[in-house]
Amino acid sequence: MVTNLSQFEDIITQDNLSGFYTKRVVNGKGNHRKILVNEIVIDLDCHTKTIYEEITNIICSRLIADKLSFTRWDTSRSNHIHLFFNDLHLHPKETRKEIRKQFLSHYCKGYEHYIDFNKTSENVMIRGFNAMHEKTGKRKICVEQHKTYLNAIPAIILSGLI
Repeated sequence: MVTNLSQFEDIITQDNLSGFYTKRVVNGKGNHRKILVNEIVIDLDCHTKTIYEEITNIICSRLIADKLSFTRWDTSRSNHIHLFFNDLHLHPKETRKEIRKQFLSHYCKGYEHYIDFNKTSENVMIRGFNAMHEKTGKRKICVEQHKTYLNAIPAIILSGLI
């Protein structure tokens, strides 16, 4: 039986409509959050900086070409791209998940094996903006911001649902 609990990090339980999830706590403050109903997150699962930066640059170029607003974040281990939409929340939850899958497949084409498709679900936790990584001790910081408006879901993404 474990009697010395100081070796484990403190956690608090956060519940949502689908069940219970643990939320990491660093210095008494939560540093994870749920993906929002109007948000798409592109999470590159690659920890080699030269590779993930090249892939992120290509994806960002595709987003810019389609005039999409986004922020790019350095998590100290890879990059995340966050986009917010003015109409995504109007769709049912399962449709939002499919829209996210279509979006990732379209804009990350050729690099899907580096993309975490689990982030198409709103039931997963992600590191909060400017939150500290509990292993590296580094913060998730914004390294690029392209425009600052809510996007409309591109027609090419919606047409893939039909």
